[in-house]
Amino acid sequence: MKEVLKKYIAKFSKARRYNIRTMEKFDCAVVIPACSESKELPFTVESLKANDFFKKNKTAVVIVVNMQSKPQTGGAPPAFSQEEIFRDNTRTVEYLEREASKNFNIFILENLDGEKIQMIETGVGEARRIGMDASISVLDPEAHPFIASLDADTIVEKNYLEALFSYFNKNDCSGAVIRYSHRAGETREADDAITNYELYLRNYVEGLHCAGSPYAFHSIGSAMAFPLSSYLKIGGMKIRKGGEDFYFLQDLKKNGRIDFIAETAVHPSPRLSTRTPFGTGVSLRKIINGEKKLCYNSAIFSELKDLTARAEELFNGRNISPEEWIKSLNPPANAFFNSLTFNEIWNKIIKNVPSAADKRRHAFYSWFDAFRTLKFIHFCENEFNHAKFAKKNVLDAWKDLWKLSGRRNFDFKSGHELLDFLREEEKRKFDSDYDSGSGKYSWKNGVR
Repeated sequence: MKEVLKKYIAKFSKARRYNIRTMEKFDCAVVIPACSESKELPFTVESLKANDFFKKNKTAVVIVVNMQSKPQTGGAPPAFSQEEIFRDNTRTVEYLEREASKNFNIFILENLDGEKIQMIETGVGEARRIGMDASISVLDPEAHPFIASLDADTIVEKNYLEALFSYFNKNDCSGAVIRYSHRAGETREADDAITNYELYLRNYVEGLHCAGSPYAFHSIGSAMAFPLSSYLKIGGMKIRKGGEDFYFLQDLKKNGRIDFIAETAVHPSPRLSTRTPFGTGVSLRKIINGEKKLCYNSAIFSELKDLTARAEELFNGRNISPEEWIKSLNPPANAFFNSLTFNEIWNKIIKNVPSAADKRRHAFYSWFDAFRTLKFIHFCENEFNHAKFAKKNVLDAWKDLWKLSGRRNFDFKSGHELLDFLREEEKRKFDSDYDSGSGKYSWKNGVR
């Protein structure tokens, strides 16, 4: 581990200009970016403080107070001016300094000049990456440490740290996503909007699950955790303007197994925001302004299901050529893989991959990854049969997906009723599938 650490710090670290003021070493780091969060962050901190005393002592909470070095351009206008953000961040720093004096392991990331408000260029992904890289210096490499990613407006449950410690002490996974449920909106309008948005998120993951995709897990920045060893191996979180959580979990999946921690949950805020080009805040604003949040048609997931089933022919030793395989696909998949010249790509891939089925399966899904899966979905929707693959409203899309998954009796009259059921079902999955002896949570079709 020490040699890997040295190599990562020398080659990839974005934290050379930053410092966490402590000589202590911890088993876990919870990294929280905070930009204009003086009102929300105290609730997040209080929820962490309510966790188990002994687990808190082993945990460093690293706060990256930040703001963009240049005013945001493009998209919706920012809610606050640069001056207002700086003043709010100053209040956040003052609050954190008071908390740090209470013998709670909470640290404000500083630069080498001692400044506690960091100027960044791209957004929350950069702040998250800097915080994660800086937290490496306070983690004990001999303790098999892990990092948890959290947001400044997300409340955790009282067993959050206990559940994470328990899971990573017993499981050798590349990363894990954590059960989540958004908090209720402050108005009926806002609550309807967050309900529709969460149903949209869950519909996509459930569609991937029905289709047999290995990327069927949610990608929410405040609901993931991973061993330090995995983080180092994939070269850290790539810095992007948005979608960094999606790509980061994709990289972790290519490195190994992504598990689901259901024993605890995080509760993100349902507030509006314009800080990223897409995501919760932007989507909620659009819904409240009258734009319907439509889900992907289940017919696309049916096509994907056929594709993942037929992909097994590439791994089962039949020595089928990629040209023959593409010809055997349904028209949408046939057109998509031809458009990417998959026959040439696959022939190059298998030259460097052993013939064992698991190796070739891994190679295929490292290429046909979460991003290309989404591109296939968009291809079906935009380039093929528009009517057959047209988006549907939330309840109709879920009703169709219910049938695709083999369920019966879709009797839900509202989105709120459906979401309550899905959340409770997720909890029951933990009760029925979690083996407390092995510490392993299994999905219905096996660990993803």
